[in-house]
Amino acid sequence: MIFTRNTKRLLIVIGLQLLLLGCTQSSTETVAVDESEIFFDDSYVHRVDLYFDDEGWYETLYENHRSTDDPYTAAVFSHENYSFYPVGTRFKGSSSFGYRSQKKSFKLDVNEFFENCNIYDKLPECEELNFYGLRKINFNNGYKDPSFMREKIFFDIAGKYFPTVRTVFVELYVNDEYLGLYTGVEQPDEVFVAMNYGEEIGNLFECERIGNDEKRGTFGSDLSYLGEDEEAYREYYELKTGEDPAAWEALIHFINVFNNYSDEAFIAEVEHIADVDQFLAMLALNSIFANYDSYSGSQHNYYIYEDSEGIFHPILWDGNESFGTFTKGGPRDLGASPLYGEGILEQRFFNIPEYKERYLKIVAEILENDFNVENMERIITNYADLIRESVYADTQKQYAEEQFESALYYADEPLVDDKNLELYRTENEGEVRVRGQTYRFDKNESVTSLLEFVRDRSEALAEYRI
Repeated sequence: MIFTRNTKRLLIVIGLQLLLLGCTQSSTETVAVDESEIFFDDSYVHRVDLYFDDEGWYETLYENHRSTDDPYTAAVFSHENYSFYPVGTRFKGSSSFGYRSQKKSFKLDVNEFFENCNIYDKLPECEELNFYGLRKINFNNGYKDPSFMREKIFFDIAGKYFPTVRTVFVELYVNDEYLGLYTGVEQPDEVFVAMNYGEEIGNLFECERIGNDEKRGTFGSDLSYLGEDEEAYREYYELKTGEDPAAWEALIHFINVFNNYSDEAFIAEVEHIADVDQFLAMLALNSIFANYDSYSGSQHNYYIYEDSEGIFHPILWDGNESFGTFTKGGPRDLGASPLYGEGILEQRFFNIPEYKERYLKIVAEILENDFNVENMERIITNYADLIRESVYADTQKQYAEEQFESALYYADEPLVDDKNLELYRTENEGEVRVRGQTYRFDKNESVTSLLEFVRDRSEALAEYRI
């Protein structure tokens, strides 16, 4: 649905009425787990509209994000048949925010301007204040990713092995002007953990260094043991679900087990406090996809969640630099062993035969079922067909159209998948032909293409296949 500026004030009134009623499809029943799948239907590129009363909305959000408080600004938020007002809107990101373009990443919060409601309340009047059951949603601007799909593919595959935030391609319009192609990303919050681990909410920690002063510990939040005082951990971990002292006690115990227990004591205790296979899968995925702007490299960009039974689970976050585009803290060689790793988790799991064997079985499963040229070529080609028109229309994107193509298909030999999609380089230098259409690519683009990465990385890991 396309809205003009003349209909905006009417939309605000209607949106407020819809929100107070819940939404156009409100129900007195508990939100279904699959309700949000409407938004995360990735068979098409969704359209999302934001409307601001303030013509200087960009400057307002920009200055807010540079401030300490980073307050939300009210906007109308529309997606197909859903319209809400006021929705809290702000810019997000650090490096991506610094990119010189009006195309910044956004975070939206449906509950921000309802003082009696927040994402942790169980009040009846707050239950329907949601967007398809969601309270927050992120729109990422594709920073450092000429393919626009690194995060999407990485999270798609990770979600097959443990609960992972969902993603969808979105065309974002602000005041009826096309701002560009974005990736809509689910927020790791109370809604996410309730959907995946039950409605009795436990303790969710964002693992991200907050302060800048020097402390013993790490580049980020690497699960190093810092003693029994919870204050020592607050710089590296933020409790997102209230302020329960028992939550910090559980976190410190979790970290203590990994750092200080003998192997025998560790084996006896770890299965009681951690979903071991999920943590092993996180390490395997980070390694195979060379996703080192994560726990496995820079030691941030992840969450851990203690469920109501006292079991910790990992949650991946910020996957735009997977496929080998980030090297700080990780190996630069695409041939690196999947047993590479200097973090506490790797040191503990890889040095105990039982867990090393379980880890390598997960590595083999990912390589066999997901991370292979045939499967990845099909995924990349289908997503490229889906988003190409939106990419080309995006005038604010970081990379040119030629770089988009080279980030996908630049290969030494013709590639044809089992659907005969005719993906290959032409005889003319700097061209690629896909489904009967010819596109230019920049062979000097420094970022390795997705297919080149998959080919080289899968060949290097061939000995670890089933």
